[in-house]
Amino acid sequence: MNETQTSAAFIRALRAGDAKAVARIPKSDLHSHWLYGARIEAFEKYAGHPIPRPPARMSTVKEMVTWARKRLWAVFPTHLEHHKFALRASFEQAKKDGITLLEMSVDAGICAETFGGDEQKLVRSLSETHKRVAPRIRFVPELSIKGEAFVPVDFLNRCFATGYFGSLDLYAVEDTGGSYGDYARIYRRAKKAGLKLKAHVGEFGTAALVKKAVETLELDAVQHGISAARSPSVMRWLAKKRIQLNVCPTSNVMLKRVDRMKNHPIRTLFEYGVPVTVNTDDLAIFGQSVSDEYLNLYKARVLSAEQLDSVRRTGLSNY
Repeated sequence: MNETQTSAAFIRALRAGDAKAVARIPKSDLHSHWLYGARIEAFEKYAGHPIPRPPARMSTVKEMVTWARKRLWAVFPTHLEHHKFALRASFEQAKKDGITLLEMSVDAGICAETFGGDEQKLVRSLSETHKRVAPRIRFVPELSIKGEAFVPVDFLNRCFATGYFGSLDLYAVEDTGGSYGDYARIYRRAKKAGLKLKAHVGEFGTAALVKKAVETLELDAVQHGISAARSPSVMRWLAKKRIQLNVCPTSNVMLKRVDRMKNHPIRTLFEYGVPVTVNTDDLAIFGQSVSDEYLNLYKARVLSAEQLDSVRRTGLSNY
């Protein structure tokens, strides 16, 4: 199918509520964390027993992480086994859901520990699994660092030098009261190495903080960013700068950032011309694939089928 035919097929699938047809259409996932990139059923199959589901609503990221460590991490005998399983299962899930462009992040601190500080072992693990499981997916590997945690700077620098990684992300800053300025030096190094610069901001903080983080770290894209919808001036600024927000609707609802799907601010952001995309965040926890998220937004009448197709095409236009 050409682009016009693909858009028409996607719109028809949304209107029909046909999840299988939606999954067949090319899509991007630009906000995905590798430890949780597969459905919980895949973890259950590995474990050989049922895993209790997470609460339908959680108040903090800490509550979410506590659940994940207790219910998901505990399934695996070692960090390396968890890494290998999650990476393979995440690629399998993305392939099943019609993802053709995947920016999936791996935590630099966890990986430095898991691979004994050997960046080449990490690169081989990512590259070999990608080629074996989902070679047709355009995979842009992403390094992430956790705010308020030890940052393995030497390991990061060596990862940058490999030329393998395409982007850098920073998370757990605004929800822990940290400062984005503390990471400016690392971001300058990443920019010099040619990486796309991203950060989690605007999930819990203010619209003003979204703008400040973008300016401080010279971000190319924002993970979440939904609080920008509270400020017309910030939205106009983001639209003018073409700063993309990689939004995760169900994550926002389950973490009480949005009261219900029909009130999701992605509509306001879209109407102001801010580039937005639809993504999973942590599929094992939030339970919604990219296809599911598009259908959720359509059924809740947040955006029309044509508008959602525009969002889909925005995601695929990143590279």
